[in-house]
Amino acid sequence: MKKVLPLPYSICEEFSDTLLHDSNRNSILINVKLDYFSIIYKELQKHNYVLVFKKYLSNGSNITCVFKKEDK
Repeated sequence: MKKVLPLPYSICEEFSDTLLHDSNRNSILINVKLDYFSIIYKELQKHNYVLVFKKYLSNGSNITCVFKKEDK
């Protein structure tokens, strides 16, 4: 039986092959094409995730980001 993933993780998984989730810190590290960044950013904001780090790669077409869930 396949495990059902939380929606924010599933959203990131749709747009990237490189994805790490830290459940202890409620954070997601993702490497995506720059074209998909705004979609992921907006969707994660809806689920109380904030962008804490971003780095554009030298090829200019990818971005590596870390999002952390904000406690409210």
